[in-house]
Amino acid sequence: MRVLYLFKEMRIVCISLCGSFSALFWSILSLFLMIIVFQLVLMQAVANYVQDELVSSVSTVGATDDMGLMIEEHFSSFSKFFGTLLMSISGGAEWGKFFKVFMKIGGGHGAVFVTYILVVTFGVLNVITGIFVETATEHARTDFELAKEAEAEKNMKSTVQLLKLFHAFDKDSTGTISLEEWRDLASSPDVRLCFAMLDINLSRADEIFYMIASDSNDEVTLEEFVSGLLALRGGASSVDIAVLVRSTQALLRKFKAVANQVEDVVDVLTRFNNVNQLHVAYV
Repeated sequence: MRVLYLFKEMRIVCISLCGSFSALFWSILSLFLMIIVFQLVLMQAVANYVQDELVSSVSTVGATDDMGLMIEEHFSSFSKFFGTLLMSISGGAEWGKFFKVFMKIGGGHGAVFVTYILVVTFGVLNVITGIFVETATEHARTDFELAKEAEAEKNMKSTVQLLKLFHAFDKDSTGTISLEEWRDLASSPDVRLCFAMLDINLSRADEIFYMIASDSNDEVTLEEFVSGLLALRGGASSVDIAVLVRSTQALLRKFKAVANQVEDVVDVLTRFNNVNQLHVAYV
């Protein structure tokens, strides 16, 4: 894997394949079981047909007519029958000629064969493909190195885009963005679209400006602009909400402590005032 470090796409393919072998095995096993179920039904029909219609020429079956040749070539053993059904759904053979065989056998087995084609092709194979793709994607997504590279690439693209936006905001080329410059461009639909692509909501533009400005001179530098907006990407996560709740609880405890101290001071002053009034009245 270290040799493939620079080949990101190849690494994704290798990780996906290595992580999806288990799903691939069970998917293939499920497909084979489905084929065998239909094979048992159709095989019995072929056996009955051979017994009833070709019993007089068992020794020369396959040499006298097209039906016999077809049965001999594709349905004369378990392995040939299985291979025929597998080729019918995988593109290895055109299934229309096999359908004619089962139609000639009769008993509704032509419909059974068509049902097999529809169920396996549009049902089983699509489900198997979806499971395999999901498993492969999940393994590629949870790989640490790939996740780190993807995050670094995302941050780099966002930084480049923010640099372009900063120079668009900084019309007077002073190296800073004033509140007026921010308001002028923040109301533009194109600028809002650019910020939306960066997962930044500009619905409260003025508040965002004051959040990324580190001082009170109503100007934002390039470093503040990039670092501040990168931190504001996306919505509030559960961690952000938990930190906010914890901070609020801590602030509430401090407020209650200060309130208790104020009550104690007021109580002391009240007692002192009462004593002073008694002293004045006594004098």
